[in-house]
Amino acid sequence: MPAVIISPLIEKNLIDKRVYDHTSILASLERLFGIGSLTKRDELANDFLDLITLEAPRDTPFNLEDALPLTPLPEDEPVVPGEALDSSLTGFLHVAYIRDLEVSTPANRSLLPTKLSQLNDRDKALSYMHDVKPRVQE
Repeated sequence: MPAVIISPLIEKNLIDKRVYDHTSILASLERLFGIGSLTKRDELANDFLDLITLEAPRDTPFNLEDALPLTPLPEDEPVVPGEALDSSLTGFLHVAYIRDLEVSTPANRSLLPTKLSQLNDRDKALSYMHDVKPRVQE
């Protein structure tokens, strides 16, 4: 089975030619946490723990600004009111939301799930991310 294993703790552009199957995930977790195998299949499956060779993450942003530069949209891409969120923007919105949860007071934190549920278009999502940026940079 082809496998793509993504981690900032694996060397960049590494190609591993070993054979993996679905139980390789289970085998990796069992060996990582030192628990026994459930079946003979996962006992014999290759794990991917030895691929993790870096001591520090590579190519990993350390703050929201590095992960998501919140700059205005180019003028040739006007925001259309009510334009739907695409999957990439939804992902970035959740990064901003998690960081907002981390820096908010308990009282404000309880309001954030409702606020997130109302961010249902591109304009609202971008506006929220612009609002979050200064709070997480403090």
